[in-house]
Amino acid sequence: MDISMPVKNRRSFKKRSLSSKIIRYIVLIIFAIPMVLPLLWMLSTALKNNNSVFAIPPEWIPKEFQISNFATGLIQIDFWSRFSNTMIIAVLCVVGQILSSLSVGYAISRIRFPGRKLWFYLIIGSMMLPGMVSLIPVFHIYSSIGLYNTWWPLIIPAFLGNPFYTFLTRQFMSTIPYSYDEAAKMDGASHLQVLTKVLVPMCKPLIATMAVMAFQGAWND
Repeated sequence: MDISMPVKNRRSFKKRSLSSKIIRYIVLIIFAIPMVLPLLWMLSTALKNNNSVFAIPPEWIPKEFQISNFATGLIQIDFWSRFSNTMIIAVLCVVGQILSSLSVGYAISRIRFPGRKLWFYLIIGSMMLPGMVSLIPVFHIYSSIGLYNTWWPLIIPAFLGNPFYTFLTRQFMSTIPYSYDEAAKMDGASHLQVLTKVLVPMCKPLIATMAVMAFQGAWND
């Protein structure tokens, strides 16, 4: 805003700016309400007794707050054991998917070998295959080798690579100049050293993104 603008014009400009901000915030609040309502309902339900949960019409604010529901849930459903199991599996899945995606993504983006593009297209194509299609065959495979009702079917696939994360890794590494690899190899670095000491530090934003997405996926599975 020009300081030479008359005082009345400056005041009117500030009023218009304030009005536009208020309108924007009102619109954002309106769009945020449908996203917040499920969370509020979940919190309200956690504080109700059984009769209030199924009451019609629904009660948004409980008539009587049942704080004891949390203590009862921790004891009756063996919460801490299940929480620790889920946490261990989720962390292992995150580690496996990051390691496998970085390895495969590095190979496809930095190592020139016959059929490299074909492998990349196959990885992209596998992203179009619904997970439910392979559910029954995978179940039979793990059952036949004695891994049914164990943690291994939940952990092993994470170390075999994730097509989407591999695609992200390949695309991200393709933006890094190959001159970094050449400089490291001139100093005697191997492919593993180039990956771990040169590229991985540059891929921290990518790794953080994959870690969050992988943890969320494993936790909700």
